[in-house]
Amino acid sequence: LEFDVIVYGDVDPSRLGPDAAKNIETFVTEFGGGILFISGQTHNPRSLAGTPLAGLLPVVPDPSPDLYENDKIYSQMFGYQLTPDGRSSPITNFKEFRGDLDKNQEHWEDRAPPRDGLAGVRWFVRVKKLKAGASPLVEVAGVPGESARPPLFVTQHAGRGRVFWSATDETWLWRYLAGDYPWFYPFWQQAIYWTRDGKLLGARRYRLGVDK
Repeated sequence: LEFDVIVYGDVDPSRLGPDAAKNIETFVTEFGGGILFISGQTHNPRSLAGTPLAGLLPVVPDPSPDLYENDKIYSQMFGYQLTPDGRSSPITNFKEFRGDLDKNQEHWEDRAPPRDGLAGVRWFVRVKKLKAGASPLVEVAGVPGESARPPLFVTQHAGRGRVFWSATDETWLWRYLAGDYPWFYPFWQQAIYWTRDGKLLGARRYRLGVDK
C-alpha cells in the first residue's frame, strides 16, 4: 500500500503465491491503486483467466492459439489508429506537440511524408472482445484481412482504481533509434500518472458511471 502503481508483465500468476492475485485486486478496487498490464507471448493475459486478476483486465482474452505463427509474427510492422478517446487522452498525447491534437495524431498514424512517426509494432495479443466500460485508446492498423482493428492500448476504471492494458511488449522499438525521449519514457510516465489517480485521491473520490 506504500506504492501507487503496479506494472504487471508476462508473469505466471501461480508463481506469485496463493494470495497475491487477490491482494492485487484489492489494492486496485478498494484502495484505488493503479495497474498496468503489459502483454506477453506466454502468460499475460491468458494465464490470468480464473484468477482475481482477470476481473481487472479491460479485455476478454482469447484462449485459442495466436493466429500468427511464431515465424510470421515479426514479418511486418503494424501501425496505429487513434480512437476518439485516444485523441484526447493524456496517455496518448505527447507533450512534444504542446497540445496540438492534429500533429499528435499524425505522429501516431504517420500517414503523410516524411514518414517520421512512431515505429510500428511487430507483435500484439488478440482478444475476444472489450469489456463493458473499457476505453480503447489506440488500435492496430494494417492487419491483413481484418475489417475491425484490434485494440492495442485500453483503459478502464476498476472500483476505486484505474487499469491500463497493452496488447504488445514492443514499445521499446520507439527508443531503438530515438532514445528514451521524447516518446518511450513520456508514454509510460503518462500511463503511470493516469493509473495512479485513484490512489492519490483515495476515499475522497466518488465515481459515477452508467452501464450501457
